Amino acid sequence: MRKTSTRMLAIALSAVMAIGSFTGFGGEVKAYAAEDAQAVVAADVATPGDASPTDPQIDASNFSVSLSASSYVYDGTAKKPTVKITGTVKGKRVTLKNGIDYACTYVNNTYPGTATVKITYKDKYKGTNKANFKISKAKISKIVSTQTANSITLKWSEVKGTKKYEVYMYKNGKWNVVCNSTTRKATVGKLSANTKYKFYVKAYGTNAGKTVLTAQSSAYFEYTRPAKVTGISLGDTQKNNKNIIVSNYESAVRLNWKYDEGVTGYKIYVYNATTRKWTKFKNARQYIPSNSKKSKGRIFYYLSGLTPATVYTFKIVAYTENFDYQTSKTKIYVGEASDIIKTATIPKVKYGFDECYELKQKGTSYDVYSRYYNIEFGKVPKNSGYYIRLYRNRKYSSGKSKLYKTIKVTKNKYKLQLPNDSQNYYYYFDVASFSKCNGKTFVGVTMRTKIQTKIGKLAGKVDTYTYSILRNKKGKIVGSSIQGEVRKGKKAKYISKQYNANMKYLGKSVTINDKYNTCYFYNSKNKLINYKRYILASDGKIIGTVLYSPRGKVIRKDLWPAY
Repeated sequence: MRKTSTRMLAIALSAVMAIGSFTGFGGEVKAYAAEDAQAVVAADVATPGDASPTDPQIDASNFSVSLSASSYVYDGTAKKPTVKITGTVKGKRVTLKNGIDYACTYVNNTYPGTATVKITYKDKYKGTNKANFKISKAKISKIVSTQTANSITLKWSEVKGTKKYEVYMYKNGKWNVVCNSTTRKATVGKLSANTKYKFYVKAYGTNAGKTVLTAQSSAYFEYTRPAKVTGISLGDTQKNNKNIIVSNYESAVRLNWKYDEGVTGYKIYVYNATTRKWTKFKNARQYIPSNSKKSKGRIFYYLSGLTPATVYTFKIVAYTENFDYQTSKTKIYVGEASDIIKTATIPKVKYGFDECYELKQKGTSYDVYSRYYNIEFGKVPKNSGYYIRLYRNRKYSSGKSKLYKTIKVTKNKYKLQLPNDSQNYYYYFDVASFSKCNGKTFVGVTMRTKIQTKIGKLAGKVDTYTYSILRNKKGKIVGSSIQGEVRKGKKAKYISKQYNANMKYLGKSVTINDKYNTCYFYNSKNKLINYKRYILASDGKIIGTVLYSPRGKVIRKDLWPAY
């Protein structure tokens, strides 16, 4: 009832406003201003959420403001979290509506830092408010790298809105910028081989003309690769001339190079001309050379299982096994391949020789006037041959033999003439084969396998033999002989075969080193014709010889003059 009467009074007062004032009921009623009348009505009628244009604006500056997200990570786009505003009006909780009760303005909401939502209230609400949220720097991830011995190239994930990237490297106790890039790739050079380095990357954008850090990576660890293998030498040693390489074999070669103590090991690759591919060479082993002085700071490898008289192409790489900090696994770093190496195995050939003497008639006897070795070789492959090395040592000397002469031979036969000073020196020789490749001569070790020469075949199954040529006083060949020796323990048998000037077989004598030094004589058909023995005195001294027929009949007895 009270509300109704009040409303009616207000209507009446509005009417009075129209006439100014009136007199009645024994008194004067003053006119109210129109706004006063509206205020009376509003004060009596207003309820939360049911405002009218005449309601006073509510100050919402202290209302509660919350955001749908309080932090973001930079990704190059503007961030606009949803705003929620709640407050109490006349004892009731109300939630304001965006666009109706308030308007939002976002400030600094793209780049890392503190972003702000500015709130301006409107309609029946008045005042302003704001809320802050964070935009964090992005993390640059997925860094990958490629390496050389002296550089590391880094690649990383893209950060949108980036104007430039900076690459930092840790050195001498601090971080330094080592590279600037406008792309997501950078190469850091002038590094040391086989060394660990630490990096991180920063990304920058531009905000209102100012450079802003937008992203950063975690520390990234990487190694450079081992250095290129250098200082490669072929064989064990180099004899005087760098183009003469000593110590290759029929089925193996030797290589050596500068040793890097920081590497885990080396890999050797061989080129296959048929498939045109490089494959890892499996039959390689390290060895220590006999000359330790020349091995200092170098590493030596023996490569076996090769084909004789063949050219081979190799290359060498060093490698290290290091811990990969990104994957927590062991990672193998392979260095740059060495320069191409061309080498060759030596021919697998055989040789044989005859120790020869030339005897010249002098009176009733023959004197030795020439001594030589007749050397015969097997088939000589193309670009191959032999080195004959003649050594000598003074008789009755304890000193080592010295190289006297080296002869290069490319034919199947050679006559090695010895100096006429055998009364003062011992002579001997050895043979090494060689192959030519890439302007170098590869010389093998001493050859041990032998073949039978023509004289050797005539000598038969003997341990050693010599060949003697007989010349008359005029120097004409009148015959020859082959003297062979066969030993079995302490027993020995000496065989002497005789030939005429045309090498026609005339017969042989076979001497047994028994008590009587028995000597058997055979004709050209190897039929026994007689044999001879020493005559011994009671004290064991030889006092003459006896010649017997094949059946043991004495043919002739010869006593020496003293007896």
